[in-house]
Amino acid sequence: AHLGTAADAPDAQADFTKPDPTPSIPAGIDPSLATDLFLQARWQETGTLPAAPAGDATFVRRVYLDLVGRIPTRAERDSFLADSDSRKRDTLIDHLTRSEEHAAHLAEIFNVVFLDREDSRKRKRQDRGAWLDYLRWAFESNRPWDEIGRDLIVARPRSKEESGASWFLYEQNDDHQKIATRTSATLLGKQVQCAQCHDHPVSPEIEQRHYWGLVSFFSRSLNVKTPEGPRVAERASGGYAKFSNLEGESSETELVLLTGAKIEEPDGRRDQDAAEFYEVAPPEQWFKKLKKDEKLKKNVAALPVPKFSRREELAAATTIGNPAFPRAIVNRAWAIVFGRGLVHPVDQMDSAHPPSHPGLLDWLSDDFAANGYDLRRLIRALMKSRAYQLDFRAPSQSEGDLPPQDSL
Repeated sequence: AHLGTAADAPDAQADFTKPDPTPSIPAGIDPSLATDLFLQARWQETGTLPAAPAGDATFVRRVYLDLVGRIPTRAERDSFLADSDSRKRDTLIDHLTRSEEHAAHLAEIFNVVFLDREDSRKRKRQDRGAWLDYLRWAFESNRPWDEIGRDLIVARPRSKEESGASWFLYEQNDDHQKIATRTSATLLGKQVQCAQCHDHPVSPEIEQRHYWGLVSFFSRSLNVKTPEGPRVAERASGGYAKFSNLEGESSETELVLLTGAKIEEPDGRRDQDAAEFYEVAPPEQWFKKLKKDEKLKKNVAALPVPKFSRREELAAATTIGNPAFPRAIVNRAWAIVFGRGLVHPVDQMDSAHPPSHPGLLDWLSDDFAANGYDLRRLIRALMKSRAYQLDFRAPSQSEGDLPPQDSL
């Protein structure tokens, strides 16, 4: 709402489908300034007059709500308003983004992003205790986003702090299709379930083989319980299936990425399992044909880890050199800060939903990846931009029609 303008006319909106005017962006520029240059170029092209800068009272309320999920206390508000330092807005943003309160607020947001609300999944809050601890730790320590992506996909914690990351896969209860669609929507910003029975009807770049390929990366996964807590094991064999299109034509699943690239298993198809295929082998019972009414023992002394891991391959392909990965989190961060993504909805980043400002999204995504996938830096930059700090009122509104800013 605070990107108020005088030109919300239909013709200005129609221009959003056109390529961005490309401003001259100096090398090494702060992303907050680059954001403003891109938006200023669009405003000039469309004849849009931006709103005036928001007053301090409006800004302090806004930044507390967006960064820690509450309004400032009277003491916090009064202290900020009394401060005469010209850089006090930047100082407040830096202070809040370092706080435990901000980490806890982001944890609550991404708990819902990744797993929906507890009641909608028939879960209790305590079920997600370790998961929420992981999210708070990740945001408080400013864990790089590519490492968070790897934590969630591989689900093999290497430290106590990473332990709760396994819950992202574990909560899906061995439903590999749910795991695949949730991973795609949250980490790549793409809804792929419409390609389950046929190529995507409105986004043809998402094909049926891509959907089943993504499922295949998780098809060897299995929930287990270990002395360290709930974990997701991975078998070293099996996980093959067939899928049919609407014409009844059948195809074998392959390890196909959404880009269309394929990953080949080093030893080819493997249907028979054996301890030699593992870095950490599962119990002997896992290699035997189960007798009638016999159940697989899912309580294990140590998490089974195969020498060739499909999830490891997917994590690398997702987080390394994949433009869709930084674009998805940049778009989501923009939505958190501004109330709506550059692509809307945020989890439908496909050809049917082009970005409103494609050049800006590309630039921010490249900058994010080049600077260590630093989410805290990104959020700070968006909030320090002129765009974020505009008043909520369009410049055409009369000051007399609304209460003074400092009373809001």
